[in-house]
Amino acid sequence: MDITKQQMKTLKILKEKLGNKALARSIEEAYNESGEVIGNVWEVMKRLSEEGWVKRVDDKRYTLTQNGENVLENKKDKKHDINITFEKKQVEEFHKLSAERDIIKRLSGYVCPEIIGLEGEKVAALASIVSDDIVNGDNNRVFVLLSGDPGTGKSKLLVWLQENLWGFYADKACTGPALTGGADGEQKKEGLLEKANGSIVYLDELEKMEKKDQAAILNAMSRGIITINKGRVVNDEREAMIRVIAACNNEQTIIEPLRDRFDLVFQTRKLSKEEKEGFIRLKMNDFNRVKMGGEGNPDFFKNYMRYAQRFGSALPEDREFLTEIIIEETRSGKLQGRGARGIESIPKIAIALAKLKLKRVVGIEEVKEAIELVKEKR
Repeated sequence: MDITKQQMKTLKILKEKLGNKALARSIEEAYNESGEVIGNVWEVMKRLSEEGWVKRVDDKRYTLTQNGENVLENKKDKKHDINITFEKKQVEEFHKLSAERDIIKRLSGYVCPEIIGLEGEKVAALASIVSDDIVNGDNNRVFVLLSGDPGTGKSKLLVWLQENLWGFYADKACTGPALTGGADGEQKKEGLLEKANGSIVYLDELEKMEKKDQAAILNAMSRGIITINKGRVVNDEREAMIRVIAACNNEQTIIEPLRDRFDLVFQTRKLSKEEKEGFIRLKMNDFNRVKMGGEGNPDFFKNYMRYAQRFGSALPEDREFLTEIIIEETRSGKLQGRGARGIESIPKIAIALAKLKLKRVVGIEEVKEAIELVKEKR
């Protein structure tokens, strides 16, 4: 049995990237350097399938999952560089842009421009990406869920964010050790959640993931850790301080504790004829006009987001006026049906919006914008 050069390249990269010595030995035993079969190749492919790197097409063929594709394209470890530095001129450009009117709308307009609509969803995603970890014991990470029928752009948005900003993509094929990690004897193996510590995880088809995998995601979202119980390693806790932007077709099939953990839940839908026409007018008006940064630099938006992610924003010391706004909105019924968790989400969403605007202190505007986003949560 011969294999293609592409398949050999895939296996070689998987062997180098996965960090699993036992699996690497199995691959070496299955093929020689010329790509000739010298062992049980199907046993190797079965193991790769069980760990979420390939999926079976028929009795003789396997194809890469999205996670396998990420490895092949060197995207698997796409985690933004926290050590990046910016020149003074760049910082000045960032702050000049942030001072413009409707900066949030302008930033969201840069996200996946081929998707018509999903304006609130795009703002929520950006807020999640720049949100902080834990501040003075409080969890500041923002979690977003996009729910709705197929064909509304949910998956496309997740892929765009992962490819053009940073983070880790996973779907139902990423299960078991590929997601949570494990142990090969006493040797630890990192899963996607641990690799994404301090970064973003984009979860597609969340409702189709195994319940045990959903439980692990919940643990990472609520506690910032995952627990490994495998082999000789028992109750091994590993840090997984992740932000999550997830998509699903039916949120009701997601385990309830995980569903309730999301700060913002959007019901995506297809646009009406009038909304599509409005989008066409907007695009025609913007065509060939000066774009973000004024220099046509394709990295400008990504660098702005990197800078915003590290920018320090906080609530003011005197928060009485912000509290009164939330109470007034609650009394008016605008936050009707929102439980304690929904109301608790408002401050951290407001902080994330202030970071996007490069504002040191959260003001009334950010609180009201956060309330508008929370109101969309069902």
